[in-house]
Amino acid sequence: MYETSQTIAANGPAVNEFHVSMHGGWPAGDYQVGIFANDKSAGASKFTVR
Repeated sequence: MYETSQTIAANGPAVNEFHVSMHGGWPAGDYQVGIFANDKSAGASKFTVR
């Protein structure tokens, strides 16, 4: 499992963008990205690389 974090200083509703990449490309397979805010899950999204 690979984990990275990004600190966001917002005083109200905010939008943020992030990108994930792997040097040499992603191996084929199923992956999941999880989003946490204040140490609580804010959602997850699965994706497949073919």
